[in-house]
Amino acid sequence: MTSRPQDIQAKLDRASFHLKSLFDAEQDLLLRANPRVELQVTTDGPCYAFRAERVPEIQLGVIVGDVAHSLRCALDYAVCRLARRGGAEADLTRLQFPFGKAGHPLTSHDRKHVRGLSSASIERIEAARTAGGAALDLLRDINNQDKHRLLVAHFFQTDQAGFTVDLAGATGTITGPALDSWKLYKPLDDGDILALGHDERFTPNFGFMLCFAIEGQHGTFRVSVLSEIAPKILEAIDVLLV
Repeated sequence: MTSRPQDIQAKLDRASFHLKSLFDAEQDLLLRANPRVELQVTTDGPCYAFRAERVPEIQLGVIVGDVAHSLRCALDYAVCRLARRGGAEADLTRLQFPFGKAGHPLTSHDRKHVRGLSSASIERIEAARTAGGAALDLLRDINNQDKHRLLVAHFFQTDQAGFTVDLAGATGTITGPALDSWKLYKPLDDGDILALGHDERFTPNFGFMLCFAIEGQHGTFRVSVLSEIAPKILEAIDVLLV
C-alpha cells in the first residue's frame, strides 16, 4: 500500500474523472430515455403510465463503483501516509481506513485495520471520521456492495408528487406525498402504472430520478449522491494529512 502524496492525489483525480463521467452518462441517458408520464385509457378506466425509451445501462452502476473505489483507496493511502509520518512500523499492506459507524468510537474490531499506529494517529483518524460523518458510512456501504454485487441503476418515482389545478381559470400547483407510496422504492419499467383515474380539473405531476439500492438498507440513493459525499470525504482526507 502506498503512502506517497502524489498517489493519494492521483486517486482523488481519478474519482473526479469518474464523477464527471457519471454526470455525463446520467444526462445522456435522461436525454435518450425521455422519462415521462402518459395518460392511457384501459378496460379499468383512465390511468397514468410511466414511459421511457431506454432503461439505465449497466455502465452507470459500474461508474458509481469506480468513484467509490477511488475515494476508498485515497482514504487508505492517507492512513498509510499518517502512519509513515508518525514513525509507525505498521505493515502498510494491512492498513485500511477504519470506517466504523458514524457517531460511535472505533471498536476493537475496527482498530485491527490500524494496528501499530500511535495513539496520536488514532486520534487523528477519529477526527477524520468526525469530519466525514455519515458520508463515510455511505461510501463504505457503496464500496462493499460494489465488491460483492453489481450496482444497478433504475428509474424511480420521486417521493413527492403534486397536482396542477385549474378551477374557473385559476391555475396553481399543490405538492404533497406521492400518489402511490408503494411505488417509491420499486424500479420503474416502461408501462408501469403510477396512478388510476383522471379528472380534467386535476393533472398529476410526477418526477423521476436515477437511483440504485444497497442491500440491507431501506429506500434508494440517487446516482448523483457520490457528488454530494465526495467533498466530505475530501475533508476527512485533509484531516489525516494535516
